[in-house]
Amino acid sequence: MNSNQIGLLLAQPYYVVDILPARVPEGSEGQYFVVEQYYLKAPKIDGLHEKFTDILLT
Repeated sequence: MNSNQIGLLLAQPYYVVDILPARVPEGSEGQYFVVEQYYLKAPKIDGLHEKFTDILLT
């Protein structure tokens, strides 16, 4: 996928899916980064981001 295709996709309506149950307060000590690291390192979800990307871009 090239940048022109991505630009065309982003010009269309889209949804943002937030995995956190609540907004992390501004100035927090980085709770979100702990969650991000968990999901990046969790072996049980290897390849999950590719599946989400495929779903979102189709």
